[in-house]
Amino acid sequence: MRIEYLADNPSFISAIAHMHHGEWGSVNSDVSLESRIADLQNHLRRKKIPMTFISLFDGIFLGSISLVAHDMDTLMHLSPWLTGLYVVQGHRSRGVGTALVERVLLEAESIGVETLYLFTLDREYFFTRLGWFLVERTEYCGQKVIIMALNIADRNIAA
Repeated sequence: MRIEYLADNPSFISAIAHMHHGEWGSVNSDVSLESRIADLQNHLRRKKIPMTFISLFDGIFLGSISLVAHDMDTLMHLSPWLTGLYVVQGHRSRGVGTALVERVLLEAESIGVETLYLFTLDREYFFTRLGWFLVERTEYCGQKVIIMALNIADRNIAA
């Protein structure tokens, strides 16, 4: 399995946007598929937020993850955010998601990020296992969400 920048694999933009739209369309129902595609076009970067990574095995797409400045318009004072962790059905529970998270953490650290945030609907246990801690439980776009954070420096000390 390899994890690469989306910038080096832009042909996956449409597929990722479709997957994200299918998975999280209910959270941001006002976000169209077209706007998701346009947003991912802005992620074609290396070492600069926003950026997206993809996981590939023998050219087969396994999943994606992004690092963005903001993911919740109600918490603009928190930045940056891990977002869009998606692993293709059939490849879940095989370490792909963990590897994608680890890649974002390495990238975030390399560009000087000290604390990273995320929100999840139902994956609190997964992220807690990776060292993330609860910030708050709240409601966002009509959904109950869990906001979590990770202090990257603390994580490195524990490792």
